[in-house]
Amino acid sequence: MTLIIGLYLYWKFEVIQILMDIKFNPDLYIIGLSIFLFFIGCVGYVAITHENICLFYWYLLSLVILMMLYVPIGLAALKFSADGYKKGKDAKEVWIALHNYFELPVSRKLMDEIQNALQCCGITDSGYRDWNHNFHLECNENNSRPEKCSVPSSCCKLHRDKHTDPVCGTHVLNNTIMSQLQVEDMIYTRGCLGVLGGSLQRSSSILGILSLGSACIVFLSFILTVATIKITSEKPRHFRMQNYLVGRRHNLYNDEDLYPVSHSPIIDTTSKPSAVDLKFTL
Repeated sequence: MTLIIGLYLYWKFEVIQILMDIKFNPDLYIIGLSIFLFFIGCVGYVAITHENICLFYWYLLSLVILMMLYVPIGLAALKFSADGYKKGKDAKEVWIALHNYFELPVSRKLMDEIQNALQCCGITDSGYRDWNHNFHLECNENNSRPEKCSVPSSCCKLHRDKHTDPVCGTHVLNNTIMSQLQVEDMIYTRGCLGVLGGSLQRSSSILGILSLGSACIVFLSFILTVATIKITSEKPRHFRMQNYLVGRRHNLYNDEDLYPVSHSPIIDTTSKPSAVDLKFTL
């Protein structure tokens, strides 16, 4: 399950990475953790089936490493959830993509993917009004372009037929033409960083609870493994004593079969007088 989550994040994390302006991929860490968990499971299975003390100690070391991972991650996730997402560098790459939306196909693709995936429009708390910073869309008298005062179609909400109206974002930046209620009915108005921050806060709470819960399970496994090691290490001595007692009992039974002990009087039946001997005697 952990491997599936890691692979999914590896496929989907590009949008989050650009918005958060971070330089590492947590999906790779999750994939590595899943491989490590698989290795721990194999070691534990071999140790319990073969009662190998050495492998039990390696399994204990792996559990300690897991606890050292789960506890800090859980505490950090809960702290992140409590503090909220701080926008830091304000996603410079996304601002560049917004400014170059009509000039670079890569920028257009990036902004459309982000806004479609998160169902948002714009970047900051200003929401869809951030598109007023694009000189093709800015809503002022000096802009004579036909697309002025509009937003991209990726900001549009889905209709009942699951399709968007390509011209739904027209004139939404012009307050004199459309009211705020009309705008909210046609397009997503929240900025992508705000939407992402709320999602990350909820996800961080779940991650923190699951991490600390997993740490408790690992600690319980640690205690049970220590008890198993103690029982397994005492087994050979117990078996030796049991084999010794069984051997003594077996030898005792063999001695009684070879040399039976009887307290009844011994009668010699081998020297009975024959009829000829009786005749000569008479």
